[in-house]
Amino acid sequence: MRSLLLTLATSLLLTASVAAAPLPHHQPATAAPAASPQPPAPHVVHFSGSHVRLLPAPSPHVNPFLAAQDGHAAYLLELEPDRLLSRFRTEAGLEPKAPGYDGWEH
Repeated sequence: MRSLLLTLATSLLLTASVAAAPLPHHQPATAAPAASPQPPAPHVVHFSGSHVRLLPAPSPHVNPFLAAQDGHAAYLLELEPDRLLSRFRTEAGLEPKAPGYDGWEH
């Protein structure tokens, strides 16, 4: 269960931390367009989250994204799965195995 939570958290963090390439600045047209313009090159390339790795920064720097990912993973590993899933079990009509957490986990 803990590995599932860690995988889910890592996937969410990777998805949230990947930014799209910046868009080119808009420039107003000054002349009539050419008869057969070339289609613009794509600005966004789709890729899988599995193609992204957060590497440590060279010393003495810290990669803030890797530090955040490691911090979130450590927090999720501290949670007890039965307490985290307590509310889901209650909503499914099942008896919770442990009392639920308060706060956003509830």
